Amino acid sequence: MKYKFPCSILIILLFGAYVAQVEAQRGRGGRRGGMGGGGNREQFQRMRGQAMALRAFPVERLWSGLSFGIEMPDSQLTIIRPIIQDAWSKRKDILEVASQDKTWNLAKEVLGGLNKEIKNKLDVLLTKDQRGKLKKLMKKTDYSKNLNSR
Repeated sequence: MKYKFPCSILIILLFGAYVAQVEAQRGRGGRRGGMGGGGNREQFQRMRGQAMALRAFPVERLWSGLSFGIEMPDSQLTIIRPIIQDAWSKRKDILEVASQDKTWNLAKEVLGGLNKEIKNKLDVLLTKDQRGKLKKLMKKTDYSKNLNSR
């Protein structure tokens, strides 16, 4: 019985410490962290625009798919390589300008056009079977689908 009161005090103190820790994790005022608590919405939109621009022309996945995911002779890959190199260079320039000018939506449109241009060139160079395999592979390796769901 003589330990009942000190144990009660200890339990109350532990509970208070737990509540304080939970509140500290949520951020000031009990709000959640991240963008939901009044974060910098403009920064979020800019970062989202940048991600969408990068996704508009996934040249890395395209080259990986062509090089490793599809059976094709080296002679065919040798013809395709300069096309992808040129696209890579153009993409790099577009992204540099967009980064400086903060014009990610425009970059997304331009990169989307570049993606269509490269797709048209590849449609001529690849067989029907190769095009089908590449399309399937590109869909399978697109891990950023949840960006469009917002």
